[in-house]
Amino acid sequence: MIFVRVIGLAVAIAIGVAVLLWLTTGERKWLRIAWQIFKVALFAVLLILVLFAAEQILSQA
Repeated sequence: MIFVRVIGLAVAIAIGVAVLLWLTTGERKWLRIAWQIFKVALFAVLLILVLFAAEQILSQA
């Protein structure tokens, strides 16, 4: 679980840095990068939750 927390913290920092760069430079590429990071992280979280749910279902059977 510590691994998931470290990855989550790294994702939050990466998104924060990308948004900060967008605010300082005004280049929209940083906003697109932040959006991409968010989408990939959301997909990864949903995948992990599905795996946890499948583990619970299979352990009860």
